[in-house]
Amino acid sequence: MTAAASLILIDAESHLDCRAAGDARTWAQESYAIAKKDAYQLPSLPTCTTKGDVALSDAYQAAARKDAALQLEKAGMRMASELNRILG
Repeated sequence: MTAAASLILIDAESHLDCRAAGDARTWAQESYAIAKKDAYQLPSLPTCTTKGDVALSDAYQAAARKDAALQLEKAGMRMASELNRILG
C-alpha cells in the first residue's frame, strides 16, 4: 500500500463514526425517514386527475440539496467501511 493510500484509509476510518453503523436495511429505513420528513412535504401533490405541476420553493430545494449531500457522504463512508472490512 502506498503512503497516499494509507493516508486515505486512515482518514476514512477516522470519519466513519455512526455514519457507517448499521446494515443495508437500516440505511434504507433511514433514507425513507428522511424522504418522508423532507421530500414528501410538498404544499400540494399532483394527482392522476389534476396532472398539475408543483413549484418547489427555495427552502424545499435547499433542504433537498442538504439531504442529498449528507446521504451521499454517508454512502461514501459506508462503502469505504465495507471495502476496508472486505479487503483488510
